[in-house]
Amino acid sequence: MQIINIAAQFKRTAIGKDWGTTKQHNAAVVCGSVLSSGVIWIRSSWLSDTGSANDWYDEDERCKRDYGARYAGVDRSQSSAEDRLKSMGFAVYKVNTSVELRNGDVAGLIKRKAIFWDSSDPGTRVLYGHACDYHKDEDGKIVEEKDDDVDAQGYLVSELIRPALQVG
Repeated sequence: MQIINIAAQFKRTAIGKDWGTTKQHNAAVVCGSVLSSGVIWIRSSWLSDTGSANDWYDEDERCKRDYGARYAGVDRSQSSAEDRLKSMGFAVYKVNTSVELRNGDVAGLIKRKAIFWDSSDPGTRVLYGHACDYHKDEDGKIVEEKDDDVDAQGYLVSELIRPALQVG
C-alpha cells in the first residue's frame, strides 16, 4: 500500500461564504480544493448563528492558515465582504448569481464522481447531510432550510470551476 499526500496535489484552494445571523439563516464558510483533474475535495465547513462578522472572518483566516486557501467565491449579497477579504490576502471572485447553475455544477461533479467530502471534518459531515436533504417543494422552489452551508459550497464550487470574474 502506498500513502499519497493528496494535499500536495491541489492546484487551487478557496472558500465559499454565505452570510447569516440567525438560527434560520446561519453564516457559513466552506473550504475546498481542486486537483488538476478537476476533482474537488470539500475539506471543511463551518456554520454559526451568532451574527458575529469577526467569527466569520476568523474562519476565513483559519482556512487560509490550515488549508492554504487563497481565493474566495462570493455572490452579490456578500459583496460588502470583498474589501475585507482582499485585505486578508484573498483573491475575490464573484460567482454566478444563478442558484440553478451552481446546483448544476455540484450535481455534475457528483454524477462524474468528481467531488468528495472530507469525513474527518465534523462540519463537512454536517454539510454532506444538509446537501443530501436539499430539495424543492411541490412548486419547484428550493426549500430554504439548513441550506446556508450548501449555498456556500455552491459558491466555492463555482469559484473552483470557473474563476474568471475576479473583482478588482
